[in-house]
Amino acid sequence: MMRCMKSDALRATAGLTAALLVIVLAWATAPASAASYTVWSCRGPVGVPVSTQAWAPGDGSDATHDSCAQGGSLRARLTAGDDSPWTARGYRFLLPAGAVITGYRIHLHASTAQSHWGHAYQAGIDDDVGLSAGAVDAGCLTSGCVYGVADEPLADVNLVARAGVERHALVLAVRCSGLFGCFGRDAAKTLADARIFRSQVDLRDDSAPLLGAASGALVGGQSLTGTADVSFGASDIGGGVAALSLLIDGIQSARHAPGGSCAQPFTVAAPCPDQLGMTFLVDASKLAAGPHTARLQAVDAAGNTTTGPPIAFTAAAASLPPAPPPAPPPAVIERRVEVPVAMAPRAVRIEPERSRVELPGGGAAITGIVRSAEGSPADGVRVTVRSRPFGVRHYKLRAERFVTTDAAGRFSVPAGTTSRLVVLDVDDATHRAEEPAEVELLQRLRVAAQVRDRDLRNGSSMTLRASIDGAGGGVAGRTVLIQAIVGGRWSTVQSLMADASGDAVWRYRFRGTTRRASYRFRVRVENAGDAWPWPTTTSAVVRVEVAP
Repeated sequence: MMRCMKSDALRATAGLTAALLVIVLAWATAPASAASYTVWSCRGPVGVPVSTQAWAPGDGSDATHDSCAQGGSLRARLTAGDDSPWTARGYRFLLPAGAVITGYRIHLHASTAQSHWGHAYQAGIDDDVGLSAGAVDAGCLTSGCVYGVADEPLADVNLVARAGVERHALVLAVRCSGLFGCFGRDAAKTLADARIFRSQVDLRDDSAPLLGAASGALVGGQSLTGTADVSFGASDIGGGVAALSLLIDGIQSARHAPGGSCAQPFTVAAPCPDQLGMTFLVDASKLAAGPHTARLQAVDAAGNTTTGPPIAFTAAAASLPPAPPPAPPPAVIERRVEVPVAMAPRAVRIEPERSRVELPGGGAAITGIVRSAEGSPADGVRVTVRSRPFGVRHYKLRAERFVTTDAAGRFSVPAGTTSRLVVLDVDDATHRAEEPAEVELLQRLRVAAQVRDRDLRNGSSMTLRASIDGAGGGVAGRTVLIQAIVGGRWSTVQSLMADASGDAVWRYRFRGTTRRASYRFRVRVENAGDAWPWPTTTSAVVRVEVAP
């Protein structure tokens, strides 16, 4: 069994004025740049087992198993006997809206069995959008592979590390790409196996918290002699609101954090609440007589901080005389109350009219409607359009355009003329899609076989050129079957891989032809599920005459 990249042999490597009544959201100050936070799964920083809350099974099958809380692993297995030609199992990382994966460090073990002809097994980590798309980035990319060691979970040889990336998905996947079913060789029962012993996923949060309007006696502008309250709230897309604070004269006087999963180390992808409200009580009798300034502040899980504008107030009396040095932090009492907060993104559903559009079709378009969670049309929603070609290779989604829904919640996107998979999504400050929607754009697939010389003699060679047209940019690596009539029936005599132009060349020397014979050949490209959605397509038959 071959070793893929790492194996057992590598064990030894080791933030107004006094007349101010309210604070408005538009005056809040956002940070200069986005910040990041890390999410841990299966094991924490010092190796202590933690439950898995940031990964979810991708298909709900019993082929996935989570024993992380007991010190085990997050595991996906593919077993023999599944007769689907393209099969995938595994886990998806629950990436929160507004966040981007910028790196990860994952302790992984993977293995794949030896395969039959036409099969390809994979097991490992992939940062594409789906369990069945492309090829794994780390682990076992081919059959007959072992990656890392199973009995030393946190060994250096198991570590997969990436940094400086920008990804919108992460999966643990096991796959079979066999054309005729997924079966093992030599009675192998486990075709592909992948386990995560620990994962650290770095997330960049591009959005700072939103501050809602403040209320209470402190913002009334009057002279204060006793306690005064100030209430406010905040919302956040991404990691959530980690803390609310009150600053008086530039000094943090009170801070409220929700605790629970919002305490580090984070084990949930969106660890903190998306909305948080608080009321603070300020005892003016503890402040020096004269003017003071208060500010309200919110910070999210990644450390992005939003500070509101100054709130000017006056302490009418004080038990402490004014003094040149800064006053000590005032006594502040905090209490939890229900307060209005900034509006969190509303969930919407994307409903394309068709999941498949035939091309080229003059004026063909991708059309549909976006609805709220209650089912009413959602107008003014920005829909993101991304795409990738169909094919067996690892293709990333490419941004095409943005469109905005009309008053009826409808949208329309030109389909163009190129075959590809289009992914529609909504993720902005006011709306968030429950899940992306996919639309297949398909040209008619044309498969051809050409032979330059059709009259040959025994001992000479035939050159057959196979071509695939209409597949778009993902044709490279597509399996092309060369078939001939053998024993009165069509049989596959050679398997080739198409190049980036969709061509494949087969050369064959005729031997043993003792009398004039006519040979028939054709080219066949099989359906391969989501990776290749066209039906099985066969070329016209070509004949070659061979004389002794």
